[in-house]
Parts: sequence; structure tokens; C-alpha cells
Amino acid sequence: MDNKDVRKRFARLLMDDYWSWANQQRKSGEIGIPTRQEYCTAKGIEYGSWANWSNGYRLPDETNRKKLAQVIGPKVYEVLGEAPPIPKELAPLVGVVSQLSEVNQRRLMEAAERLHREEQNKTPQSAAITQS
Repeated sequence: MDNKDVRKRFARLLMDDYWSWANQQRKSGEIGIPTRQEYCTAKGIEYGSWANWSNGYRLPDETNRKKLAQVIGPKVYEVLGEAPPIPKELAPLVGVVSQLSEVNQRRLMEAAERLHREEQNKTPQSAAITQS
């Protein structure tokens, strides 16, 4: 996939997230459709950068990819065709997991997904995203 296709898919991801958020805001009592600038403010994203990304002009740098993934989710890496980075403190875990049986790897993955859902339900989104 060439860079133009990646930028187009990434722009779609951002717009889908915007519309999902805007619809949630409307359902929660807001009047009208929130602006894209309001979305960026709520998500901690610098509007000029978001506009470039959502229009398919540019892709975010590595720092902003990480921050966007915290705000939007791991789909950021999926759309970019990249694996999410493994934090240094979790690197030893990769070696341990690779030595588990397939059944225990699956059980571990299910437990990790459950913990992730629990955290997402209680953690506010607060990563500020800078211009790139």
C-alpha cells in the first residue's frame, strides 16, 4: 500500500472517530453538531495537525501516533500497517509469553483484553497531542 492510500485510510479513521464522538455528544444533550475544533480540544489534539491528518495531507510522527493511539485506540497502528510499540518495561514479557503453550497464550490474551476494557471504562483521555 502506498503512502497516499495509508493517508486516505488514516484520514477515514480520524473522521470516523470524530463522527462517533460528535454523535455521542449530541445524544448526551448537546445542541447541534460539535465542531472539529471542539473535538480536538476534548481529545487533547492540536487542531492544525489533526486537520492535516484528517484531510490526508500528512501522517502523524511517532510521538503523535502514540498519543493518538491512547486517545483513539490501537486502530491507529492497524490503519498505518504497524505493530504497536512494546514499552521497554514489557519487553521481558514477550520472551515469557513465547514460551507458553497456545492454550495459555490465548488465556493470557483474553485476560489482557478484559483488563484493557476495564481500564478504558474508568480512565479519562488526557494525552495532549502536539503539532507535527
